[in-house]
Amino acid sequence: MKVLQALKSTKFPFASFTNRDVKSDFQQLKPHFETLVPDLYLQKRLKLPSDKIMRQRRMMNYQIEFDKDGNMTRFHEEYRLDNYDETKCLQYANVYEELTKEMKHDQIYKDFLYNTLQITWQLKQYKKAQISVHAVRTISYADQPAQSTPEGPNRDGNDLEIIGVVNKINCQGADSQIYSPDKTKLLFEMSLEPGEGYIIDDKSLWNYSTSHKPVDQSQVGIRDILGFVLKIDE
Repeated sequence: MKVLQALKSTKFPFASFTNRDVKSDFQQLKPHFETLVPDLYLQKRLKLPSDKIMRQRRMMNYQIEFDKDGNMTRFHEEYRLDNYDETKCLQYANVYEELTKEMKHDQIYKDFLYNTLQITWQLKQYKKAQISVHAVRTISYADQPAQSTPEGPNRDGNDLEIIGVVNKINCQGADSQIYSPDKTKLLFEMSLEPGEGYIIDDKSLWNYSTSHKPVDQSQVGIRDILGFVLKIDE
């Protein structure tokens, strides 16, 4: 389905999309996820054993600007070391390493980012915004399921959040869930496959990803996602 048509036809600000909608085969970015680094903060917070890393991650921040006709006039990298984990309520400072140059220069990555940003402008028609891009791998074990969002259904108060699934290996679970503004009603639930994703209004709805575990218990389960949050300045 077309993202914009889906957004206009639904009664809540949410839409799923495929790689065709954003004109990028972003599932082909999976080799870059082999270079992610362990999220030691999460290991400490959940008191996990050091030999079973649950989450790996890299990130990048950008400042962008559009003119009144929707043309992007500024795209500026702004890597910040003072990034916070998504559990804003706890305000635990966390530092993620920057996306590799190879990933940032990959045309598939650029297409996914630029084309999706064009869609966000059509939805909000903003002038300036800050975005934070995250490449995240979660790893599950036979005796340790992987939790993408251990804090439960979350909403960080940004304007939009975009999630695209890049890869799934030996993985069952990790269902994406969208909840009503008061967090009491499950509006949508789906199991995203590589090349699929969603856009959500983060100021009104709540989103969550259920835990996942390996299909073959003798091997780990892996899920890779590329997502970003967008905060409008004006």
